[in-house]
Amino acid sequence: MISQSPRLASSVEPLVAESRHAPSPSRTRAHAARRSPRAPLQLAGLLALAVSMIAPPLRAADDWEQISQKDSVTVERRPRPGSSFYELRARAVCPVAPQAFFDTVWNYRDYPAFVPYLKSLSVLEEHEGSGTLYQQIAMPLVSDRDYTVHIARTIGADGRSWQIRFDSADDAGPPPGSAFVRARNIHGSWTIEPADGGRATQVTYQLYSEPGGAVPSWIVNLAQRDAPRELLLAMLRRAREHKLVTTASTNR
Repeated sequence: MISQSPRLASSVEPLVAESRHAPSPSRTRAHAARRSPRAPLQLAGLLALAVSMIAPPLRAADDWEQISQKDSVTVERRPRPGSSFYELRARAVCPVAPQAFFDTVWNYRDYPAFVPYLKSLSVLEEHEGSGTLYQQIAMPLVSDRDYTVHIARTIGADGRSWQIRFDSADDAGPPPGSAFVRARNIHGSWTIEPADGGRATQVTYQLYSEPGGAVPSWIVNLAQRDAPRELLLAMLRRAREHKLVTTASTNR
């Protein structure tokens, strides 16, 4: 959870600036692959990430260790018992209403339009408040990955907050094939809560993933440091686009 921040204004302004410079949806997928934020399992940008490790980490009382603070998004990590990979968390106050951010995250059918490196997304099963998705990811530097996840949403008592969980559901998807390396251990959530009287959104994105294959864990841990932040910002840009389209339609 994100507590109410007295620095809301300073948190909002950099995110607004980031959003204003979002690439046009009409750009090609190849351009998006070069310039857009990374998908949750991206393994790129290792040199920049290694440089960022020079700064000493800040460790919270609940064992979360701050590893970056950029674009008003705080990224933290913590060890996962029995694993050489870290659990990651990104937190930010976003300048859109909670409903707009929730609609963006829950509208997973639109992911291929703005989530980079996503080759395809298939909805295998869908119910009110839950679903099963199969996704194929085009990975830079290493073999492409695929995975199946089950997603489910819960609504807070106030009717203006949500949590969306996603967990591996390998048995519910297609069998592994030779074209992809299967990622079987993915777990996480989006927590979306009102801030600033409902004019902004407190967002917490949490992720644990094992990419599969023979990539060393230390490389994965380095490369994943920025992925939560950039995915959160991608969702924010999309939410702002949705808000602009909705407003324009209403004013016609």
